[in-house]
Amino acid sequence: MFDCVQHSNGNLTLAVPDANLAGSVNLVHVPYVGVLQQRVINVCGNHDFQQITLSAEAKFCAVANFDGTKFRVIEMHSGQLVQEVVRGFKSATVTSISLAPCTETSWYLAAATLKNTVHVFMVGQTSEI
Repeated sequence: MFDCVQHSNGNLTLAVPDANLAGSVNLVHVPYVGVLQQRVINVCGNHDFQQITLSAEAKFCAVANFDGTKFRVIEMHSGQLVQEVVRGFKSATVTSISLAPCTETSWYLAAATLKNTVHVFMVGQTSEI
């Protein structure tokens, strides 16, 4: 599981689970020309996660926790939690998650599960976050 975003300048940003640190993502910036940059961001405490997605501009990352009950949106530059939302209390296999812009400071987070359900949440930044 990983996600990749190509920027208009030809650069790529990859988000892949860190093999050595549970709950963390390796954020890899692959420039069109230049030196590869990599950093690790903890997105889910010490817990594994099922799915990962990046926003179109790779500013935000969303993950589904291991049992599919919670979703976290993380701001990738600072590593700060933007919002956590709950799908339910029974475990579910999350097959796909996606972030789509809604306004300048909010996004739709959509998640599909093997229970034949799709959940859509509005998440975003406010002055209180």
